[in-house]
Amino acid sequence: MKMPSHPAIRSRAARVVLGLPAVPLALAACGGETPHYESAALPPVTVEVAPLTRGGGQAIHPGRVVAAREVDVSTRMAGTLLEVAPLGEAVRAGQVVARLDEVDLRAALSRAEAAARLADRTLERIRSLHGQGAAAQQELDEAEARASQAAATVESARAQLSYTTLQAPVSGRVVARPMQAGDLATPGRTVLRIASSGREVHMELPAELRDAVPVGTELGLADGGEDLRVLRVSDALDARTRRFTVELGAPVELELGAIVRVAVPIEGAEAALPVVPETAIVRRGQLTGVFTVVADTLRLRWVRLGRESDGGFELLAGPGEGLTEVVVTGVAGLHDGAPVASVTRSSPTPVANPTDDGGLDR
Repeated sequence: MKMPSHPAIRSRAARVVLGLPAVPLALAACGGETPHYESAALPPVTVEVAPLTRGGGQAIHPGRVVAAREVDVSTRMAGTLLEVAPLGEAVRAGQVVARLDEVDLRAALSRAEAAARLADRTLERIRSLHGQGAAAQQELDEAEARASQAAATVESARAQLSYTTLQAPVSGRVVARPMQAGDLATPGRTVLRIASSGREVHMELPAELRDAVPVGTELGLADGGEDLRVLRVSDALDARTRRFTVELGAPVELELGAIVRVAVPIEGAEAALPVVPETAIVRRGQLTGVFTVVADTLRLRWVRLGRESDGGFELLAGPGEGLTEVVVTGVAGLHDGAPVASVTRSSPTPVANPTDDGGLDR
């Protein structure tokens, strides 16, 4: 192609042509492919590595501490609340925890008792007259019926009056109080909730561990403490998560609502999976990887991790048999391809948090 003859036009055209190579460079700088680090451009690093271990036959799963029993206390009749036990108060079984206004019920009881006394006196007169032959048998029967009905009305009024005091069905602590003094209580509506002093740990386990936790099994806490005994195991699997519920007895010292880590024994191939220390894991968005040293050079290997086991996370998929040790310190600041000046070796670093949350919010 012939270049324009005018000098100004030639200059502009030259600038346009010379500026074209800058476009792909700018696009590359804005994203696209991850830049490749040449080992010569990176400073040598000193790293600490630890060997991968094998699972020692247990997996760590979370459980939630709950009350062994929680009871909602409600009234059997409508009425205005005069007093309700405060939130957090310790209560004993049989202790009064709420009262309803009883003025109207006491008045109804007084009327019923007066009517019963009158019916009893009338019955006595009819019996006397019947004995003298001055009253028919039907009159006596009717008087006896009225006296019985009046007595039943008195008993009903007394029962209604007893419903104005609400008692704690179990010993424990008030953990919820939906209603306050002055509110209108109605049958079936919870006035307060009492959690018993006993404790349990409820947890969800994957289906493959069903045979590992029969009733009566003792399971240890990963962080130490008293062992937990399996009390109940659900026969049903959740259709969505493929998990089943396990309920364990727990010491009363555990705080309600706390999340504890329970060690569950596993067998067979699952126990033989390699375990990666937590401090070795590199997180890049949704990806997880580890650094390893190959011929005095750092190499980043992407891996897929499973649940926590014996102070690490199970290696489900990754670079295969060639991975025997990983870098365990300062991995966030390392780059693939960096030269390695020196290597120190140590034991695997334990982890602090479980990966299998069992559907629990943490």
